Parts: sequence; structure tokens; C-alpha cells
Amino acid sequence: MEKLNSADSLRENKVPILLSLANTYTAIGTYEYDLIADSKYDYKPWQYQPKNQIKSEFKKNENETVRDEYNCKNPENKIAKNCYEQALNLSKKALDKQLSTSEENQVKLNYLSLLKIKLNYLSLLIDIEDNLSEAEKIADEISQIDLSKLPITESLVYGKIKYAKNLAFLAQISNLQNKFDETIIPLLEEAIENAQSLPNKQSESYAKGNLAGFYEFKGEINKAKQLTQEALYLTQPSENPELAYQWQWQLARLLTEEGKKDEAIDFYRQTKETLNQVRSSLLNISDNVNFSFQENLAPFYFQYLNLLLGDNSTQENLQEAISVIDSFQTAQLENFLRCNLSELSEQKNQLGNNQYIFQNIAEFESPPARIIYPLVLEDRFEILVENPLEKEIKKYSYVFSQNENISSKQFQDTINSLISILHSSPFPLRNFPKQKQERIKKIQQLRKTLYDCLIQPIENDYNLPEEGTLMFVLDSRLQNIPVAVLGKGEKYLIEKYSIAVNLRSQLPKPTNKEKPQQYNALLAGIANKADSYPEKLDSLGSQIKYELKKINQLVSSQVLFDEEFTEDNLQKKINANNF
Repeated sequence: MEKLNSADSLRENKVPILLSLANTYTAIGTYEYDLIADSKYDYKPWQYQPKNQIKSEFKKNENETVRDEYNCKNPENKIAKNCYEQALNLSKKALDKQLSTSEENQVKLNYLSLLKIKLNYLSLLIDIEDNLSEAEKIADEISQIDLSKLPITESLVYGKIKYAKNLAFLAQISNLQNKFDETIIPLLEEAIENAQSLPNKQSESYAKGNLAGFYEFKGEINKAKQLTQEALYLTQPSENPELAYQWQWQLARLLTEEGKKDEAIDFYRQTKETLNQVRSSLLNISDNVNFSFQENLAPFYFQYLNLLLGDNSTQENLQEAISVIDSFQTAQLENFLRCNLSELSEQKNQLGNNQYIFQNIAEFESPPARIIYPLVLEDRFEILVENPLEKEIKKYSYVFSQNENISSKQFQDTINSLISILHSSPFPLRNFPKQKQERIKKIQQLRKTLYDCLIQPIENDYNLPEEGTLMFVLDSRLQNIPVAVLGKGEKYLIEKYSIAVNLRSQLPKPTNKEKPQQYNALLAGIANKADSYPEKLDSLGSQIKYELKKINQLVSSQVLFDEEFTEDNLQKKINANNF
């Protein structure tokens, strides 16, 4: 009997471990998806987002979709699926055993645990569209659980909402938009009623906000707006920013639908301020394992920018747009690195190591001649050009069109083709002059197309100076293009201007006046041959030695050159010194 109890106990303890593993691998899979997925512009929380757009650099062929990459080649999702299935089977066995031996309260708690596993598993099946018949089966099993008899907890409230959303997604995948409406609305209203009996207002806010989101999806704007306002009242940004930003953004979208541009911009502005408080925490692994930056956060910035850069934009709108671009670039970087950049900066400051403050590039003593912000939106290509000396920003719009000029797909294909051909190795073409000429001709065509979109409108307005530095703050889809390659004919942009590229509109400005000699640098280079030098690369030549010598004259340095430059030596130097 003791052995049996021990086995039961082991089975019960294994369930939460398997669930945690499954959630972790699902979250990793979602992060991997973010890395390969193309940008999304549209977003409503109750609108299903199919994973069908993949960044060109990750495509193996033209017909490949994120779905293929995400499902077939993503081991995390397979492991997650397996862990959910194991947790589900063990949980069912444990529950069957407890139905005859355990107290009623313990059975109810185990039903809640089973519900949570099934909901997360259902979300994964819907997300990867791997087995929709299995998803429908799990949804049907959940409907058989008498939720009204379970103890009212936050988990139950959130579970009902998650179940309702999964039903809505299943209906959209099956093209049966109204199939579950008679189930979804009562389920959400029941969740609100349950939440109202709990001591805190957070659950009620979440339930009301989600019912509002469903009405937004159905196009019932007035109902959605009233419920969203109630949800926001129940959870103020200072108390629960991770919830408040969702309802602020929802109100911004609803006001946009009503054509109230100024009010919508005000709520987008409030959302941005709230997001700055919680953005990094949204990326952490949690119960919301399907939270995707590309799907759930990036569209906020595109929608906000779309309003700011609409017709009759003021200088204030354009300046605000630059601030939003900065926030978006930072958010993308934080998502990629999985860290909070502002917290790192604050930690440096507390340690007394922060030698820099950030300053707008336009406010430097010797700023660039122009700062150019290209931005790809869903229906157009926007260019902001900041003139630091005249304190003026100009906007140039290039509307995508299927019939004239260039469509959105053609524009994106041009970017992708130029990136692809520039990244491909030209060396095999040395002995094939015809192919080499074809390659050069193709590059000339592609770079001229981008030049006509990016630079020509500005030049036509005579807004570029005769000489000076052009600073480009590039949209993430343009960051793989070397801007200097743009031009017409045989002329390149870099022949006329100095070119600089930065991630955002600010740069760190040293607050102290340390001279270069006070820094300690580690220099490493290879001119000919070393153990760590790949044989497939051509020799870099003796110029490397000259460059290292010149740098060493300016900065106190230790040098690893040729045979001394090995992985072991590099690691030892880094570990032994503070460079």
C-alpha cells in the first residue's frame, strides 16, 4: 500500500514539472517564431493571427511560410506538445484515483489543474495548427467540465477567458465566425460575475476588457468602448500597468475606428508611457506562453505611427513619431536580447560606472547635415528628414500601388533581393565574366529602385545639402542594406556624402573628458596566418599591422597579432584585464 501511495505521489508531483516544461518550451518556440516572422500591422486580441509570413532571409524557398518553419523544424514545439500530452495523461489518472478516495475540495483543485493543462495544450494546438481535430476534441472535453462547480479563483476566471478566446480562434480557423458566439459571450459574462466576488479588481478588469475585445472583433464599437472604459477604471496604470496598457491601446483602436484621431493619438501616447514601465516583463516566460512580440506588441507601434504620419501631420506629430520609432527600435532589441536595457543603464549608474548620458543627435554641437528616418508601413513608405540646424522635420510619403510605381510586395521583394545578392559570395564569378556582369547589372537595378524610393524624393525637394553627413536611422527591414550602395548609374551615395547609420535618434555623450590614452584597449588582428584564422578566407594583408600600430599610438593597448591571436589567448586576456 505504501508503494502504491508513493507511486501516486510521484505521479502527482510529476504533473506540475511536465506542465512547467511544456510552458517553457512553448515560450521558447514563440520566441523562435518572433525571430523568423515578418512584421504584422493589424492587431485585435480576439482576431486569430495565422503564422504565414516569414522574413526573406529565413526562407528556403519562395512558397515557405512561418507555419512550415514553426511546425516542422521547431523542436521546442514538439517537446512542448509531448510534455502537455504526458501531463494530461498523468493528471487524468490521478483524478480518476482521487474521485473515489479524496476530499471534494481536493478533487475540485485537481479539476482546475487539469483545466489549466488542457487550455495550454489547446492554445499550442491552435497556434501551430498541427492537429485541429485534436484541438476540437480538447475543446469539447473542456466543455464537459462543469465549471460552475469549481471553486471561484483567479485561475478559474482567467481559464474561462482563455477557453473563450480559443473557441473564437477555432471558429475563425474553421471559417465559422458565429459558431461559438452563443457560448463565448455567456462564458465571458460568467467570468466577470466570478471576478466580482474576488477581493481584488484585477480579475474583473481583465474579464471586462476581454469581453470588450470580443465586441471590438465583432464590430460592436459602442459596447466595446463602454466595457473598455470600465476595465481601465478598475486597473489604473500606476497600479497594474501590465493590464492598463492593454485597455489604453484598445481605446486608442476604438477611437481610431470612430475617426477621432486626436483622442486616439492621446491614448496611444498614454499606452506608450505605460508600456515603457512593463515592456520587458511582458517578454518573460509566464502563463501567457503564447505572447509574441511580433503579433502582440509590434502592431501597437505601427498603428501609432500610422496615425501620427497621416495627412496634415504637424511638426509636433513628426517629432513624436521619431520618439515612437526610438521606442520601437529599443523594444525590438530588448525582445531579441531578452533583457531590459533601461534597467542595465540604471544599474551602471548605481555602480558609478555610467560615463554616458544620451542626447539627441540633432542637438550635438556638430550634428549631421540631415537625419533620415525611413519607415515601411502597410500601405506606404514614409521618410522623415530632420534638419538639425533649422530645427525642422519634413515628411515624404511613397504610397504603394499595384497599378503604378511599386506595390508593397514589390518594394519588399526589392529589399530582399538586394540583401540576398549582396550577401551571396561573388568569388565564384571571377572566371565567369558574363555571370559577373549580370550580377552587377542586377545590383544596379535594385539599388536604383531603392534610391528612387528613399533618396530621390528628398533630392527633388532640394532638401539635401551639397555635402555633409547623412545619418540614417533605419527601419528594421532596411537594416541589412548598406545605405552607401544606393545610387543611380555608376554613382554611389557615399561618393557625395559621408554616411552614418544608427539604431535610434540618440547617441551616448561622454560626461567626462577622459583622453583616449586613459583607456585600456585590447587589439587583435591577423595579416597572414594564425591557428584561429579560417583557411577559406583570403589574406587580409600587411595593412592590418599598420592599422593596429596606429591605434596603439592613440590608445593604451595590448596587441594580439597573427600567431598570438588564438581563441585561448583572447579568452585569457579578457579574463585577466578590464578593457
